[in-house]
Amino acid sequence: MVALNIFTVNKNEVISIIENFASSIKFIIGGAGLKGIETEILNLNVSNSIDVVLGDGELIISDLLNKNTRLIPNRHIKNNRLFIIDSSSEFYNQNIDTASIDRTILLNNGVGLHNNLLEACIVATRGCIYNCAFCGSAITRNINVKSRRRSLNNIQQEIHQLLDETSNLSYIMGT
Repeated sequence: MVALNIFTVNKNEVISIIENFASSIKFIIGGAGLKGIETEILNLNVSNSIDVVLGDGELIISDLLNKNTRLIPNRHIKNNRLFIIDSSSEFYNQNIDTASIDRTILLNNGVGLHNNLLEACIVATRGCIYNCAFCGSAITRNINVKSRRRSLNNIQQEIHQLLDETSNLSYIMGT
């Protein structure tokens, strides 16, 4: 299984990866860039199956990875499924302080090399208060998703945990 985050600037690259992947591997595609192009992704003519997650992915990802059969997609096209995670979904997290990422399901606990530096990423916010015309996260395109922020204390705890668990960590990126 391969999980990819799609943004406006990498859409063509993500589609190319999916279309040119010879093995029959399952893809999970998420990211703010999906808003408005989810049907295009669902309609890709590929033999691989694709799960498209539109919205928060933290609470649904383990069910997708474990092939939980109780999941009911919002839409199903060929082998591909769409899951919309908004305030009406059981996978929507009202309080993102409680939405920690289970890093054990990620290669090297989600820590990787970038420019020969060991990096990790944390998520500090969900949703957006702005209305940029080009963005899938624009507030008018996500009426059922409110902007949420983690507390400073919670962010500090995750940073300390990453530093304690990962030696030689060069930097931590936040979103």
